[in-house]
Amino acid sequence: MNRRQFIKSGSIAAAASAVINTASAASHAGKAKPFKLKYAPHQNHFKLHAGDDIIDQIKFAHDHGFRASEDNRMPTRPVAEQEKIGKTLDDLGMEMGVFVAYGNFTEPTFAVKSEDAQADVLQKIREAVDIAKRVNAKCFTVVPGSVDQQSATSGKDWNRYGGSRLSEGYQTANVIELLRRCS
Repeated sequence: MNRRQFIKSGSIAAAASAVINTASAASHAGKAKPFKLKYAPHQNHFKLHAGDDIIDQIKFAHDHGFRASEDNRMPTRPVAEQEKIGKTLDDLGMEMGVFVAYGNFTEPTFAVKSEDAQADVLQKIREAVDIAKRVNAKCFTVVPGSVDQQSATSGKDWNRYGGSRLSEGYQTANVIELLRRCS
């Protein structure tokens, strides 16, 4: 078999396989056995299959055996949409997995002892509790931010909340203290 013939027959086989797989997936939609574990896909995992609407994506996930959902952008969604998500999950017998209540990957919001930083964090946590009630979530994720890495040579001001460079032990103590206040 020459190269052209091989590529042609391979392409035909691949196309036939794609048609069969698509037809098979469509015929099994809504018939998937639920997973025994609570796997929780994130928003947009099924966007190509279910479209842009988050509710349609949740329904698609349910039809394919998932019984939980996660949404790290939940705090950015309008309240009405959060309520709709919560109702959809409840109607389908699904659970809301975690969502990110607070996340900061660039500033030492927890590591520094700053009333302004703590007030910002605590406000976000209060808002997250309300969100959790709307979507029937039992837990959420908190990302405490970075450590205070400011150095004389970096030129970066990692510590916009004031304070000074603290040893790792003091930064850890500050993180623990603020996590307690969040609780």
